[in-house]
Amino acid sequence: MHHLMPPPRAAPLLLLLLLTSAMVGGCDGARQRRLRTTQDVLRAGQAIVIISTSTSDPCEGPSSYVEIVGNGNILGDHVISLNGSYEASDFSDRYGFFDAFVVQPGDYTLRAGISDVSRYYPKPSVAAFHVAAGELKYVGELKTWGCGSFNWRIVNEWTSVRPRFVRRFPHLDVAQVTMAEHLPAQAQPRSAPPTPTLFPRLKLREPMADPAASQPGTTDAPAPEVAAEIAAESPSPTPTATEAPGSAAGGVSASDVPRPARSPSPPDPEEEFEPLMPSWRMVPPGPLQRPWLGTKDDPVFLPLDPLRFTLGMMFGKGWLDQAAATANGIGNAGINFYVTAGLAILDVVSLSSSFGAIFPGGGPGTTVQVTNYSLAVGLRTPLLNLGLSSSRLNGTVAALSADYGWSKIGGTRRRDDCETCTSESLYFSDGRFVRVGVDFGRIAFRWFDPGIVLNTSYQKYLGASSVTHEFRLGFTFWFL
Repeated sequence: MHHLMPPPRAAPLLLLLLLTSAMVGGCDGARQRRLRTTQDVLRAGQAIVIISTSTSDPCEGPSSYVEIVGNGNILGDHVISLNGSYEASDFSDRYGFFDAFVVQPGDYTLRAGISDVSRYYPKPSVAAFHVAAGELKYVGELKTWGCGSFNWRIVNEWTSVRPRFVRRFPHLDVAQVTMAEHLPAQAQPRSAPPTPTLFPRLKLREPMADPAASQPGTTDAPAPEVAAEIAAESPSPTPTATEAPGSAAGGVSASDVPRPARSPSPPDPEEEFEPLMPSWRMVPPGPLQRPWLGTKDDPVFLPLDPLRFTLGMMFGKGWLDQAAATANGIGNAGINFYVTAGLAILDVVSLSSSFGAIFPGGGPGTTVQVTNYSLAVGLRTPLLNLGLSSSRLNGTVAALSADYGWSKIGGTRRRDDCETCTSESLYFSDGRFVRVGVDFGRIAFRWFDPGIVLNTSYQKYLGASSVTHEFRLGFTFWFL
């Protein structure tokens, strides 16, 4: 029986189509879910929960998220990104997201999680709330800063979420939206913000750990951290002139009533930090600290990065010296393929190596490869800034490079119709070369987050080298 199998060359194309289908399917699934979020689900006795998130530290991995979990359940019913930087922000004044989810009436918990399966938050519960049948409830915005272990607080941002909610969910009556009981009032004085809460540091996940063990009970009360913040936000009553003792009978004027001295207000955490500022920007820089651009910086060239590693694949065409090709009975040109590795120091000095071969024609029934192993040192231009992402943690860049190097050149010829025949060695002269190149691509500004860069180069060999020149084109991954 014969099985239909895709040819080997079609495998990369098939994988690309599958990945594209999965991405499109995921986007379409969210769209279909939102289209089904209408008044009909409320009339059917279900409920709808609205939640928003925002962060001053978009994280490229591992990122955190918040789940809506029914009390007594282990798995979450719905999830929304908490500080992932790979999605476009739903807001223009902050980096964050909002969405609405259909749930069954009952008690729920907001629970934080992280995309790294080897770690978890030991106290993941953020807040608890209750929704009744037919209720459309906004449970607040979880505002965070920091990656891994982060600071958080729940705020009421319904004023800014409301117009976007109307556009995204036109089939819901926005007038029916109620506020969750744990939310503070919207009109809060900026001079008396709540004390930020530090989310517990991540721990390694233990086998058979029950994440539901630390959930609060099925009550409408917020988690203790939220309750403390709400208490901190409640202003103490201030005596007025009409309430002053003896103001009516004793003839004491309002100006004579002594007023208690007010202590200076604590600083607002939002005013201490730049928007979208990574958490590692707040610690003293180390010897390999990644540079980061503030929200107002837009330089022509990016700050110099202390160290980068590169790994890539290149292909193109190579040309051999005619005399060397004739002496070995092979063609003088053929396609080439190389694996490259390199190191960039301060973005201006580079060390690189490549391992590969040129494949010129060797006559009918034979395969010829001219191996070429090289090592080079060179100079680069600083990275030209062609545009930064909204999170300011990655961007499109371009650079020029010039290298000088040495090549070790050899070759073999093998008969395709003889499996027992040994390969014939070919002899070529090693040589030196100069190379110029152009890099264009998108890189990240975080530890070990890879960027992908298109590299084009022309390599000219010097002296008596058996290879005269090469053209290479390929993709390089930049780490760090």
